[in-house]
Amino acid sequence: MAPRRDNPKGRADLWTTRSRLVTVNLGLGFFLPASHADDSRQLFPICKRCAAPGVPVALVNGPTMPDPVFNDADAVIRVAHVFPRLPIIGYHGFYRP
Repeated sequence: MAPRRDNPKGRADLWTTRSRLVTVNLGLGFFLPASHADDSRQLFPICKRCAAPGVPVALVNGPTMPDPVFNDADAVIRVAHVFPRLPIIGYHGFYRP
């Protein structure tokens, strides 16, 4: 599922209240336009909504990204500091090129 740019929190509300969602999978480097994992405008409303019920957010980061500039593990660390109760799953690398 990809959040709509006009209402990412609304989509997160839908995902976490009307479905039996297990994980929200976000590959922000694949969005058009692409963005970093700590993009507060796009990601933070989703993280805030998912943190309350404990719905994990899976963030892709690594060699599968369309541009190495998005392989920033520090961005995910910043998300974890802003949302300390949010379960975060990191996959596909999390390394610097």
